[in-house]
Amino acid sequence: MVGITLVGVVLGIYRIAGLQAFIHYAFLLFAVGPWFAHLASECLPIRSRAARVAIADLLLIVLFVVGLKLAERIVSGPAVLIVGLAAIMLWTPQYLLFLVWREPQAP
Repeated sequence: MVGITLVGVVLGIYRIAGLQAFIHYAFLLFAVGPWFAHLASECLPIRSRAARVAIADLLLIVLFVVGLKLAERIVSGPAVLIVGLAAIMLWTPQYLLFLVWREPQAP
C-alpha cells in the first residue's frame, strides 16, 4: 500500500507537473497519517514494540509539520486551525486503532 501511494504521488506530479499536485497528494497521505506511520514503523527491523510506536509517533509529528507548512502555502486564513481540526477528526480513530488498542504480541 505504501508503494502504491508513492507511485501515485510520482505519477500525479509527472502528469500535472506542478507543486499544487504534490500538495494534494501530500494531503491524501496526511489523511491516513496514523495508518501510514503504523505501516512504516512495522517494516523496521526493531523487536521492541515501544520503540516502533515511538518511531510511529515521530513520523506523525513530521507529517503534521509538513502538512501544516503545505497548508500555509495554499490556504488563505487560519491554516493551523484547519490542519489541527483535520488531524483531530481524521487521526484520533486511526491512532487509537493502530497504535493504542493493538492486541499484545506473544513473546
